[in-house]
Amino acid sequence: MAIRRITPSNGQPGSAPAYYDPETEQDALVRRYVTLSPPPSKKNNPVIIGASGHAYPVWSVFLTYKIAGGDVVRAAEEYEHDLSPDQIRAAVRFAELYPDVVMPYVAPHLAEA
Repeated sequence: MAIRRITPSNGQPGSAPAYYDPETEQDALVRRYVTLSPPPSKKNNPVIIGASGHAYPVWSVFLTYKIAGGDVVRAAEEYEHDLSPDQIRAAVRFAELYPDVVMPYVAPHLAEA
């Protein structure tokens, strides 16, 4: 199952797939760490699985990164190192590649700051 993206993040038609599919993702960092919500979730949201087994929504990890001032290490510390710096970087990269999946959740929080 995949998540539909409305437009490519760089505005160039055909520059990136219209769907996020973990099995066919071209970005190695995103493919390694970002997956879709495990069953029984019906939301099919992109998540990152922490060392504890907890599934963190990618938008939430990205928001934590933004709140941490763009500091990957500080963001990882917010998760008490359940997420590695590479997992934080994967969330950032995912947000860059799929902004229409992430930003609807994040933008209202950033506007409040």
